[in-house]
Amino acid sequence: MFQCKTALSKHFDQAFFWLSFCLTAFFVILVYYPSLLHAPRGDQIPYLAEVAGKKSWWDLAVMSYDLNRFRIFAPGDEILFRPVLYFILGSERFLFG
Repeated sequence: MFQCKTALSKHFDQAFFWLSFCLTAFFVILVYYPSLLHAPRGDQIPYLAEVAGKKSWWDLAVMSYDLNRFRIFAPGDEILFRPVLYFILGSERFLFG
């Protein structure tokens, strides 16, 4: 009797795991589906417009880490703080022009 209950419990745990996984995947796809149809340019175009006159790596990658808080072109994202994104964008802009 004890082994049967353990096997049933294990089967229930596996079924619950897969059900929760499928529901989570469904809701993630449902929420992010509209963004899959757009090009990934939401942050890059305002960034490129803002740093158009900067040429050194220090100005592009290191000094632009808090660009959302102080940018002039397309403001409105003051709450977002993404230093790694702007470091990568600045390094790519410096390396590839």
